[in-house]
Amino acid sequence: MWRAYKMSAPEWYFIVLGMIGAAMNGVAMPIFAIVFGNVLQVLLTSKTSEQMMNSVDFWAGMFVVIVRSPFILFYLFIYLFIYLFL
Repeated sequence: MWRAYKMSAPEWYFIVLGMIGAAMNGVAMPIFAIVFGNVLQVLLTSKTSEQMMNSVDFWAGMFVVIVRSPFILFYLFIYLFIYLFL
């Protein structure tokens, strides 16, 4: 086993970055569920329409962040793992 680790020593940088990208990509859907729940809470509990619009604008921005992050991370870990095995 130690010999396998020594042989893959130059690729550890790619392996670690790929694993971090994969883990962060896997966390995206639970975070999406939490944000979606917060949007529903804002829509159901807001007293005024102005308060609701301010909160909804914030959570809409969070949706944009959540959508962009896995997109970038997906290509990061796919690129790193493909580069690793070529």
